Amino acid sequence: WQQGMELDQDRITFRGRVSAQTTDGVLNTERLVVVLSDPVRFDGAAQQNRSEIEQIECWEGVHAKFQQRDATGTTSMQVMELESIKVNQRNGDIEGIGPGELESVHLSGGGNPMGQFSRVAAKVPRGGQRLGFLHVDFRRGVRGNLHRREVEVFGNTRAVYGPVDSWGQKLEISLRGTPGPG
Repeated sequence: WQQGMELDQDRITFRGRVSAQTTDGVLNTERLVVVLSDPVRFDGAAQQNRSEIEQIECWEGVHAKFQQRDATGTTSMQVMELESIKVNQRNGDIEGIGPGELESVHLSGGGNPMGQFSRVAAKVPRGGQRLGFLHVDFRRGVRGNLHRREVEVFGNTRAVYGPVDSWGQKLEISLRGTPGPG
């Protein structure tokens, strides 16, 4: 962070070009608020419980890029941009304000994710998995739940979803015509 850090009981606020990095990604925002499960005490008294991160709030612009892995390697790569977001680690609730965009390249099972909407099923490589691409633009906001792995977006939403051949490939949102095969 570039401008300051403030601790107030169970809230730590970082200001000014905040960048949080892990081995799997990076989060950039102007103001990051970390809400802890218990207040931090400096009065010498023993704390009842160890403080854990309960909620993360990002304000004044958010850009995050991260990937998920398992024992075989990368399983997904996500990018998120929006004005603000709150993520509660305990109950999984997500709430954000747009405009914004979400993007994901991920391994998907062999089934056709578009079900009845696609007339032609995409070819599935050996091993039953292929790469899928999702890009969503929205104007108003986003909400969902981390634990249930669900997200809703609101306000002039546009999206594209389909198979891709590489982690770096993207699909363009088309306003005309019908989706191609797969």
